[in-house]
Amino acid sequence: MSSIRTQKDKNRKKQKSMIILGIITCVCLALCLIGSLAVDKAAPKLDFTYAVASVDYSKTKPLSESDFLTGVTATDEKDGNLTDDIYISAMEYSTDGKTLTITYNVRDYNGNITSANRIYNLSGNKATIFDPEGQGKDVASKETTAPAGSDPAGESETAEPATALPIRESETEPEPQTEPQTEPPTEPQTEPPTEPPTEPPTEPPTEPPTEPPTEEPILGSGKPVIVLSQNEVSIPAGSAPLNLTQFMAQIYDDFDSYYTLYYTLWFEGSEKINYSVPGAYPVTYHVRDSLGNWNDPVTLIVYIV
Repeated sequence: MSSIRTQKDKNRKKQKSMIILGIITCVCLALCLIGSLAVDKAAPKLDFTYAVASVDYSKTKPLSESDFLTGVTATDEKDGNLTDDIYISAMEYSTDGKTLTITYNVRDYNGNITSANRIYNLSGNKATIFDPEGQGKDVASKETTAPAGSDPAGESETAEPATALPIRESETEPEPQTEPQTEPPTEPQTEPPTEPPTEPPTEPPTEPPTEPPTEEPILGSGKPVIVLSQNEVSIPAGSAPLNLTQFMAQIYDDFDSYYTLYYTLWFEGSEKINYSVPGAYPVTYHVRDSLGNWNDPVTLIVYIV
């Protein structure tokens, strides 16, 4: 009897251990399922409801990224407000310089990225958000017509010589014409020709040639200029690639506009930056105007730490 009881006790212990093992397995599976559901896969959202609709600019105050970040917000279901993490990855001008396309990006803490483009029209030193329904209105308002007319005032002067014909006919009949013709020609021809020719030629030629050549401006004789807002920048390893244009405080030339120069920008060394490997990476800024003049290079040191 004792052997039978011991066998039953062993069987009961085995059943309990199997039940406990099954419970542990179920708990582990439940935890894994909850963990997979908790992973953030939703990308953040960009909101342009209160974004700036127009920006003024000039040669001394070119457009910058900060102008177009005003009013733009970003939110994420898990991370909340990500407005401070919004950055502009590209500012691309059209070939005719009439539109500007801006690419906005934001990334949540789990690596999900959202991108969006906004197009601005460039006209009259103002960048205005693109409006398809308003196309053509400005062009139509610029059409002007100029009335054409003629001035008939010159016709009265041509009719005067006809009145002299009767006088010439009356003077040909009398014979005393031989005496007055000999005396008048001798006196007027000797006195007037001697005085007028001597004075006018001496005064006008001496003054005008000396002044105009010195006042003519020479455009395009200077080099374009790039001024950096800082000479070095440090970012942690694994960061997103930098938008190198944000470190330009000024770019100008005595011949070309800001937008013409923008298309010739060249960042020497930017392709060698490894954002995953710590180190110092120099990037040299180059720009050329339409006359072929290059700027004096300026360098930004990018430190990956």
